[in-house]
Amino acid sequence: MLSEDEPTAEISHLNVQVTVLEMIAEISGNKKSALAFESVVKNVIGIVVGIACIGIGGLRDAYVNAFRGIASIDPDLIWLILAHVYYFHHCHQLIIYHHFDTCVVANVVLKMRNTK
Repeated sequence: MLSEDEPTAEISHLNVQVTVLEMIAEISGNKKSALAFESVVKNVIGIVVGIACIGIGGLRDAYVNAFRGIASIDPDLIWLILAHVYYFHHCHQLIIYHHFDTCVVANVVLKMRNTK
C-alpha cells in the first residue's frame, strides 16, 4: 500500500544520492582533502558505481563529477572499474550494469589525462 509520503521519499532519496556524489567530487577535487580521501577511495568508488548503475538521468552529472574527482586521485582505479563493468556486463550479461555509461566515464579519465 502506497502512502502519500511515497513521492516525497523518492525525491529525498535522490537528493541524498546527489549530495553524496557532490561531496565525493568536492573532497576528491580538493588537493588538501584528497590526500586524506585517498586511503578510502577504493571503498567509496563502489558507492559511485552503484549509483551510476541505477540509470537515473538526474544523477548523471553528479556521478560524472564524482568519477572526475576520483580520477584526479587514482585514474588507474577508474580504468579497472571500467574493465570490470565491461567484462561483467558484456561477457556475463549482468543486468546491473545495463545503465552504466562506460563511454562517459572513459571520456572523463581521458580528458583528465590530456589536461595534465
